[in-house]
Amino acid sequence: MTEPWLGLALVMATFGMLLAVFSLIGHLLQPEVLRKGLHISLGLTALSFPWLFENVWPVMLLGAASIAGFLGVRIGLPFLRRLAHSLAGITRVSIGEFCFITATCIVFVIASDDPVLYSIPMLVLTLADAAAALVGTAYGRRRFQTWDDYKTLEGSAAFFFVAFACIFIPLAFFTKASNAESAAVAALVAMATTVLEASMSRGFDNLLVPLGALAAIKATGLTQNQPDALESGSPVVVAALSLVIALLVLLLAGLGSWLRASPARRAAAATPPRPGSS
Repeated sequence: MTEPWLGLALVMATFGMLLAVFSLIGHLLQPEVLRKGLHISLGLTALSFPWLFENVWPVMLLGAASIAGFLGVRIGLPFLRRLAHSLAGITRVSIGEFCFITATCIVFVIASDDPVLYSIPMLVLTLADAAAALVGTAYGRRRFQTWDDYKTLEGSAAFFFVAFACIFIPLAFFTKASNAESAAVAALVAMATTVLEASMSRGFDNLLVPLGALAAIKATGLTQNQPDALESGSPVVVAALSLVIALLVLLLAGLGSWLRASPARRAAAATPPRPGSS
């Protein structure tokens, strides 16, 4: 652990440098690439927190400063106006950056004493979510409806494969779990987080995905080398339960989306056709 104020200075300097760089090059990038470039850069920086900070307060202070910075981008403060202009091409409504910061703080509070447990949800949030957005934007052709937006099967597939790697590699190399057990847990939790990511819109996946991954991995006990932590069964069973819960969330999200759309469909069906229309 470094001195907290030194760690704060290092992280703040890194965040400031990243904002400056993306402000300079933002106009050269597509808005979604710029947004996910920020997402990945800030997420990889946040991975250092368990090694930089022993206490919670520095991370909370960083979270508050980051929220203030993104609010500055939203309202177009003079020194952030260039970055805000580059991000203006993203038309969908999202609070993803604020969910990202909130999730990082919560994960740190729960898992800061267990770097592997902290790293897995942060890697999934940082890399898998970005892969889904970039692949879906560039190559997505098969769309499906979410709460009030759409996502693509190609993006969800990219999320699953990257999430699997983000879970399997830490479990296989930094815990006592066998490769087979690590692969099974990684596949199930990656599928669960893929379902959660597909269920959410407006950036709420940036909150639900890492918290879901954190809860599932913590429940298995693998990062604490306690594979029988739950009396209900093995880590694979626990991971399977996380997938069932994620599917229930997807079912509820789909039901909510259908209920929201139903009045509009009924109104459209009740509207008489205009003369001459076919």
